[in-house]
Amino acid sequence: MARRPATRARCERERADSGRRGHGRRLGQDLQVQKARLFSCDLLDRFASTYQIEIVTWAHPGERVHSTVVWAVVGQDRASVYVRSVRGQRGRWYRELLTNPEGEAVVAGERVSLRAVPVTSADEIERASTAFRQKYAREGPHLFAIVRPEVLAATLRLEPRSSIS
Repeated sequence: MARRPATRARCERERADSGRRGHGRRLGQDLQVQKARLFSCDLLDRFASTYQIEIVTWAHPGERVHSTVVWAVVGQDRASVYVRSVRGQRGRWYRELLTNPEGEAVVAGERVSLRAVPVTSADEIERASTAFRQKYAREGPHLFAIVRPEVLAATLRLEPRSSIS
């Protein structure tokens, strides 16, 4: 069953509650840095409700731009956006984002600047896989292709490019 996109008010409330609980983080400046790395609630809703997005990559600035249509999911924390290469670490767009983590996504017609961060934690990879299974449950063999053990290492978390310091 697909997850119902959160309303903006609910999204903001969840973020505020998360900050009060701390989740092991110091409050204050650390919370502000964390919030700077989050997409807006409206954009998260678009990531959650859009069937597929377009990832725009280039290996090096000034080189040819490549566009690839991929699946994207929003994690249960309502803050993390994940993509994964169905070709695993062989996928061109995945390799280009490793070489140059700055890229773009087209989400529901809006072009978004982003930074791709490789996911190395087994727990976070499993959370992303769970989100793929929930969002794309009706896709049968196509879903299986994105959660195969050999492609799990090609999971990336997307963050707004403005979070680059």
